[in-house]
Amino acid sequence: MQPQLDPEKINMLRGLRNGAFLPQLLRTYREQSLSQLTGIRNAISSKDAATLRSITHSLKSASMSIGASKIGSLCADLETLGRAGNTAGSEPICAELEQLHAALMTETEQYL
Repeated sequence: MQPQLDPEKINMLRGLRNGAFLPQLLRTYREQSLSQLTGIRNAISSKDAATLRSITHSLKSASMSIGASKIGSLCADLETLGRAGNTAGSEPICAELEQLHAALMTETEQYL
């Protein structure tokens, strides 16, 4: 699988706070994104479009901030569905999101 993180974004984040910011940011992302993925899956299962929109909006922003634009884009797709009051068609997007997220978790280990 292709790298999930934008190298330019990672280099920029490495330069903040004498290199201490990136590991802290990634640890926080890793912890929060796992519970957000569970929330997304639960929202889809219960057909809760409002919760789907809210959680995917948060995960989208966090993903973009660490340079994981593919994950951010999938979250934007799910957020759009949720904003429209719909969860139909979200399962395959969620499955791809979970697959990319798993790859991202492996990739981020090298920066911790």
